[in-house]
Amino acid sequence: MSESSKSLVQNESDGEAYHDMASAAVDLKDIFVRRGVVSATRSVRDIDTNSRRQFLYNIPVSSQGNDPPPFIAPPIELPKKIKARIPSPSGSKIAILVEESIPSSESKRLVFEIWTNDGHRLANRIVLPSEKHGPVCTDFAWFGGISWSPDESTLVYTAEVNKPKTTSFFTTP
Repeated sequence: MSESSKSLVQNESDGEAYHDMASAAVDLKDIFVRRGVVSATRSVRDIDTNSRRQFLYNIPVSSQGNDPPPFIAPPIELPKKIKARIPSPSGSKIAILVEESIPSSESKRLVFEIWTNDGHRLANRIVLPSEKHGPVCTDFAWFGGISWSPDESTLVYTAEVNKPKTTSFFTTP
């Protein structure tokens, strides 16, 4: 085997090893157990598009007695515009934080969608005012988060402070 052939084989092997390592980088978040079902969001790096893809898993925890094993549905890929999913304490409501484009401009806005009837009916859309605060904190591991009140009537969240408006030192009043 020539030296260039050995180099090509080594490069292909290194490329496959890198692909396997990068594809194995998986994050799990938004893990909840409600009504005997574990709901988890799995984030996977897609090296072909240099982005992250998110998948929602709903896995039944156990079956009772002589019941047949529960059906496990395949994962569902979540759209990139969904930033967080938070089920209520009873599991009958789901709050979804969505980042959507404003049709009349290039900017984006955050909207809370409140789904009832076990996530089957859109009950309310709450547009978050961008003049009140910055982006909502969705990194639950470090700081911030979104939480339901125990009676499921209120949703609380943390957000970044807007940057103060400044003027140039050289601007005359």
